Amino acid sequence: MKSEKQSSKQIIIQSIGTANPSCARILEDSLKLPQELVLKQLYNAPSVLFPNVEFELATELKKQLTKLGLEIELKDTTEQIHFSKENYEVSINVQEIKNLPYVLKSMSDFLGTSIQECVQLLGDERRVVIGGVSKATALAMKKRIPAAICYTNPKLDAYTIRFDDAIPDQVVQTLLTSGIQKSQINLTRRQICNLDYQQSQKIWNNYHSQNGIQIINQSHQIISLELVDFDLNNQNHINFLNKSIGIPQEVLPQIHANTPVVLFENITRHNSMELIQTLDDLSMDYRIKEVDVSPKFIEASDIEDQIEFQNVMNQFFNLNAKTNVKHWRSERKVPFVIAMYIQDQLQSINCKVKMN
Repeated sequence: MKSEKQSSKQIIIQSIGTANPSCARILEDSLKLPQELVLKQLYNAPSVLFPNVEFELATELKKQLTKLGLEIELKDTTEQIHFSKENYEVSINVQEIKNLPYVLKSMSDFLGTSIQECVQLLGDERRVVIGGVSKATALAMKKRIPAAICYTNPKLDAYTIRFDDAIPDQVVQTLLTSGIQKSQINLTRRQICNLDYQQSQKIWNNYHSQNGIQIINQSHQIISLELVDFDLNNQNHINFLNKSIGIPQEVLPQIHANTPVVLFENITRHNSMELIQTLDDLSMDYRIKEVDVSPKFIEASDIEDQIEFQNVMNQFFNLNAKTNVKHWRSERKVPFVIAMYIQDQLQSINCKVKMN
């Protein structure tokens, strides 16, 4: 009779760990598992890869899978396992724009996609780069990608639906009779805000066939958080700005005289929730501004270093070799994150840059 230790085992993927999606192809070839199934198990870890494997084989498989970077656990087949079915959406926010090349490489390795596909994912105004994944996968992304990772349960989030000019105002107005509050509709900006998951899905299902409708998860929107006013005589305000935000106490009077000032910029709504709650608890006056992450034209002037200019631009554009180019404008709009990177790189060689 086999001991409990040597009984058949379940092979559990606890996390994708340091593995790349390319390991799915290895498992497909070596273990004859469908690649789509393996990827699903990876991104939804913890999950059962094999439900019943002899002890010796299970031990060997664990060793091989661990070498691929996966976090593996063996459990007895008699042990009942209950995994959370909660799925998450994940966005990636490049707060240090100089790190963009490293972020793109890390994304490419993690997602198993090309650099160009990663650029498109980061440039999508809807912001979410991957959905339907487990919390373990989101946490693995947080460890491996040098950027601010935001992950949320989409069923608990609020949504904005935007309509472009091709959608008649009458279509938006008809939503007033479908349980949407008038305060949620902004015809000037052609959008409906603060919809719950069910409301947003209902509208999407009814109208998505009409081109020009976009649904955005507000938790992943990029914002700037501005401090409008605070009380220099309130010690709680002083302690928060000094100890939590890191503003030297001696400069607070000068900051107070120049409010509003930006506390944080380029941060997701979700990742700013704790900070916003603190501001509310302290009764500090603030405002939130949504950052426009739509594609931009780029315009550069005062171009002195032609070689460095070409080096920067040829990462994204096929420029003809020119000399003494003093002014340049892109012929097409580029994704916001790329525009920000180009702006940073050109400003480092003393060019003047405009984005619009």
